[in-house]
Amino acid sequence: MKLFIFYFLKRNFAELIHQCEVADLGETNGTVSCELFTCELQCPAGFSVDGGTGHSTCVPRPGGWAWSREIGKCSTCSALEDVVPEELESSCVTTNNGKRVCTISCKNKQAIKPGNDDKTVVTCKCNVGRQSGCHWVSAGNVIIDDEKRDEKNFVQNWFCKDIISPDQLEDLQNLKNIETLTEFPTYRIPPNLKCPSPNPGVGGLDRIVGGVTAIPHSWPWIASLWFGRFGCGGTIIGEKTVLTAAHCCDGYKRKLKKIRVKSGDHLFFEKDFGEEEHRVKRVFVHPGYSRRTMQNDICILAVEDIGLERRPTVDRACLPQPDWLPATGTRCWAAGWGVTEKGTFPTDLQEVDLDILSSGQCSNGANFGYVDEASMFCAGGEGGKDGCQGDSGGPLICTDESGKIPIVTGITSWGIGCGVAETPGVWTKVSSYLDWIDKVQNFVDRVL
Repeated sequence: MKLFIFYFLKRNFAELIHQCEVADLGETNGTVSCELFTCELQCPAGFSVDGGTGHSTCVPRPGGWAWSREIGKCSTCSALEDVVPEELESSCVTTNNGKRVCTISCKNKQAIKPGNDDKTVVTCKCNVGRQSGCHWVSAGNVIIDDEKRDEKNFVQNWFCKDIISPDQLEDLQNLKNIETLTEFPTYRIPPNLKCPSPNPGVGGLDRIVGGVTAIPHSWPWIASLWFGRFGCGGTIIGEKTVLTAAHCCDGYKRKLKKIRVKSGDHLFFEKDFGEEEHRVKRVFVHPGYSRRTMQNDICILAVEDIGLERRPTVDRACLPQPDWLPATGTRCWAAGWGVTEKGTFPTDLQEVDLDILSSGQCSNGANFGYVDEASMFCAGGEGGKDGCQGDSGGPLICTDESGKIPIVTGITSWGIGCGVAETPGVWTKVSSYLDWIDKVQNFVDRVL
């Protein structure tokens, strides 16, 4: 009895589908397949259903049988290369489910302005919101033919940042010509510092105060770090290792995706020529770090390969020799993107020259009782000059006796106030942690 009913229903449904006249579905540019009283539209790869639906059913209507919804047609978007500005390029693929997806990027490998994105992924979608037709869409925004478009999202307003601005070009030219100068300003870090291979060593403050804009890429070892919304500095000490402060890393051992590491960085709000971002693989906070006393304020980030050999604007700084600390009065340099004395973030990397202080000078005043001489030291103390929020974790660079080798002598750690006379900033003494650094680097090289 059940078999008979099924046969009867199947026969009648088949008759109903013909009463809807499949031919009335019109031009589809695809393939319509029907089973019982339902028809579906299949579009070729790269095409999507436009102006209707891809699925329709033959249902009773007043005066006869009709389709529940209008079957659409198969359409696709206009050629992207016809509308993308010449300085941009697009690379397109058709996904397994038939969607057309393109990646837009700058030919000169710089960021796309005004959005400041490395690349933009766009997808061909039909019937976007209330708009009929097929459109290229990025993050829900139509980028070409939206009459109510946001100018920022309109592709023909996109452009590529110059590889280098005229001001940067002049600075770099000056940097190249520095060796021909009879005198170089002592407040600037010396030019052309280079850490030889192998390494001759063992293989939060609030802002940069009283500093000057660094010459672009004169700090090739500095890294820009973001822990969530908290910014820090770091020092590249190896192909896979970046040195910073433990108070920056604290709480992020299991939040690796919230850490951003950038090398080759100079401009705070824009992407630089040669700038790259690196995935963090592991966080090593010194086991003796104390939030209360700020002792052992040192951390190492293990990252994917930085590419030191292939990138001219990126290098590492040398680790010091055991027990290294320059003599009192030695001039060294700190740098960072921290808030300036004006209370604003700088547009460019800032640097400041600071003198090494004796242990007596370091422990006087407001710092008294807080400085551990075995693992900390002071630099600065001159009113109006300091390294301070946003500069935490960054390097204090001194040079060897030749004046040609950059040695990461300190890690920006803590201070009471910023740029206050006779209240110098305190740095983690890197030479006190060479054994620990060596163990971490060996582990990273072997395991990660």
